Amino acid sequence: MNKELKELAEQAGMECSLGHWYITDTNLERFYEDAVIEGMAKQMHSSVDRAVNTMGKEWVGLTDDEMLKTLIEIDSETVRLPIGFKLFACAIEAKLKEKNND
Repeated sequence: MNKELKELAEQAGMECSLGHWYITDTNLERFYEDAVIEGMAKQMHSSVDRAVNTMGKEWVGLTDDEMLKTLIEIDSETVRLPIGFKLFACAIEAKLKEKNND
């Protein structure tokens, strides 16, 4: 290892032995450990939040009026909700409900 690199590493509180870098400054080591632990805690908290939020939600389907408004957004000439469209929309909702409750 070149001398300049070794001096910089020592100033940073690190050393290289057998091709691996080690933290020699105990304050820096504690800082690194704390940062890793904090990151893991945030990740676990986020996972728990997502799980709790999805478990507590009750499925809410679309009303006939919402289906009609959605169809009008696609086809502005629509004046009523065709039964075929309603059956198709309900079938999609049922599949989504099934997938989200597994």
